[in-house]
Amino acid sequence: PPPNGVELPPPPPSPQWGQGLRIDRPVQTLEVNFDLLHSGAVYLPGCMSKCGRAVLVVQAANAVLEHTEYSAAELARLFMYFYGIPRFDTRQKGLLVVVDCREAVPHTLDMVGGSICVLQENIPSAVHQVLVLLPENSPLVDTCYTSFSSGEVEVEVETITDMSELRGLFVEDEVPEEFGGSYKYSHEDWIRFRMKLEPFLLGSRSTGKFLTAVWEEMLAGDMATTGGEEEEEAAGEECEVRLREVLEDPRVKALQMEGEGVLEKLRTEHSALAPSQDYRDSLDYVTYLYNYCSDMVSKLTASPDQRRVQMERGRKLKAFEDRCIQVLSWVQNEGEVRLERLSEPGDSLDAIKNPTKEFERFYYQGLRGQV
Repeated sequence: PPPNGVELPPPPPSPQWGQGLRIDRPVQTLEVNFDLLHSGAVYLPGCMSKCGRAVLVVQAANAVLEHTEYSAAELARLFMYFYGIPRFDTRQKGLLVVVDCREAVPHTLDMVGGSICVLQENIPSAVHQVLVLLPENSPLVDTCYTSFSSGEVEVEVETITDMSELRGLFVEDEVPEEFGGSYKYSHEDWIRFRMKLEPFLLGSRSTGKFLTAVWEEMLAGDMATTGGEEEEEAAGEECEVRLREVLEDPRVKALQMEGEGVLEKLRTEHSALAPSQDYRDSLDYVTYLYNYCSDMVSKLTASPDQRRVQMERGRKLKAFEDRCIQVLSWVQNEGEVRLERLSEPGDSLDAIKNPTKEFERFYYQGLRGQV
């Protein structure tokens, strides 16, 4: 009972799930809640809607979502992680989120709706539409719209009770088995693939940035080297030392030693995911990064020879520039005076012939720069 028989005021109303949360988007499986990820409550099967949108599936009846220890922030982070997987042009269209609520309870629907609102607050237009799959005459029909609204964002929500209507939104042959289609998806296989892919992808991206910076550094060094042969020789030796350091870098060595093997495993050990557009796009992207790094290593290892060629070209260019400066200086000074004198009209045949001969001498002297 309250002390001294005084009635305590009622507790303040709970805020909407996750309203106002600001979350950094995770880029790998290690940055999201392990239990939520592995539960299969949320997954990205890799199938597409007919409008070209990636489909994200939420099984609202999954037991893990009924546990109150998981916050809306953790679920929102998982949504953000999945949002970042499709390629850029697909992400720009927004996700089509299918929430299967055929056996869900109101609490889990509220949590899912609040987490999707957090996603939309942090990444505007991340969600194009939410489709809530419900049984006919479900009591959730009247309440599900409020579950997907907050003070800051609005999410387009539609309820569906006809399974054939839902199947009609998917690309043909890409309707998941749980919705009566033939599209197969293994969440555990997908997780194993991502756990192998992501470290290699992040490593390749980091190595690519490192090699690009070294290449640009060397090009800048080439342009800055304008001294004599001794300075150029010293620059060449410095370049070779830098290249040895680059080739001994752990990132570069790991990519050269293991890259081909990792790519081969990603292609062969997870071939069951081949129908997934995300799987194919991820393989294409990481293969591109690996090939880019390999090309940069080839360019850098060939750069001592290229440097010598570039130095020779630089010497010739500098000699040409010096010659141009001499010619321009002569034309602007002595040449201009003589040209003005030759422009005076002659009043006899000899007066015309003499300036013509003088102009020829002026012309060839100009070409030689009087050197």
